[in-house]
Amino acid sequence: MVELNDVVDQLSNKGADAAAVQKDQSVLYRPWKQELLEACAGNSFAAEKLGKMLLKSNIFEAWDVTTTDLGPVRIDSLFPTINLVENRDHPFLNVLRSKPRFRATDYSIRIVEENAGTDILPFFNLDGAMPAVVDTALSARYNTLGAVGQAVKVSWMASELAQQGPYNRDEDAAQLRAAMNRLDRSMNQYAWTNTEQTGEGAGQVPQPGGFYTRSTTNVSDVGGANLTDAIITDMVNDLGAVFGYNGLDDMVMCIPRNQLPIIRSLMINRFPGTTSLTKLAYDDILKAKQAAYGYPIDAIYEDNNGKIIPMFVDDQLAQDVAILFRAKYPALAGFQWRGTFGPHLVQLPIALFTSYAVLFDIMSIVDPLTVSRSTRTSVGS
Repeated sequence: MVELNDVVDQLSNKGADAAAVQKDQSVLYRPWKQELLEACAGNSFAAEKLGKMLLKSNIFEAWDVTTTDLGPVRIDSLFPTINLVENRDHPFLNVLRSKPRFRATDYSIRIVEENAGTDILPFFNLDGAMPAVVDTALSARYNTLGAVGQAVKVSWMASELAQQGPYNRDEDAAQLRAAMNRLDRSMNQYAWTNTEQTGEGAGQVPQPGGFYTRSTTNVSDVGGANLTDAIITDMVNDLGAVFGYNGLDDMVMCIPRNQLPIIRSLMINRFPGTTSLTKLAYDDILKAKQAAYGYPIDAIYEDNNGKIIPMFVDDQLAQDVAILFRAKYPALAGFQWRGTFGPHLVQLPIALFTSYAVLFDIMSIVDPLTVSRSTRTSVGS
């Protein structure tokens, strides 16, 4: 009668030399097979049965992971989400998109402006000379279309590996989604700040001038001061002197990020008994009045004339600039490609096993009436 303990002892004696012995296709080593056969008095059926029983135990598993040819095994757990580093802010573009896009049909856009001139007429004698003729004055400004975009190139092998891998990822769609965000961020930045290039010839890149770059009227340097009621009132007065105050219900203001707490403090300190909680409650009322405009709102301000001014922060505008403008005037312009506005996606054939496409938009800014905005520089710097 063969005792199982005797078999285990014999196998344990062989364990030290197991690393030097070439393995069979099975989990058990060849010498152990012979020992099992000897321990079972030559009964191959009993040896096989005993081997299976030992295989189900942890004896051989423990030997396997401590041999020099295998070593300790470490398996990674796969987190189910790919986390993307990306900035999706483009608030000024959202302001521009709150209105229908203007369709341009050529590289050059003529922006016609009209000035009513004097708005006070003199008395005249009905029996005397006729009153003087007063005409409006027409003028024009221009801006240029520009194409902005990128190529997207994904090899077929990379696409298949991503789709068949643990994330089941559509690589083409993932790269296009990231490209779409880059396009929005680029358009947002150029809509603010860019120098117009009118050349259309080979080697030249036509592109529009930015809204802030072209805002050359009502500009003042505040010498590093924070925004105050007086500064904001002066900015509103710049617009009110031209358009009057009753129609200034579409004003919106972009401010530096460090001015957000300043604006809240101005409103809290204006009315006796106001606290941060009552200020937030009042902000909700003011924001509700502005909801129809679709502007981004980071703070809300009520000026001395009772006008509600939504304020937002855009980190793609210089961070020492505050600009107040009438949101009805600036608009996003575009050129239609095959009957639609951008973004456009054009796939191009290439010889390699690769999907290749170009994502782009053809855009410009229509920004009539520089007197419809007021700018303060060196704010809070």
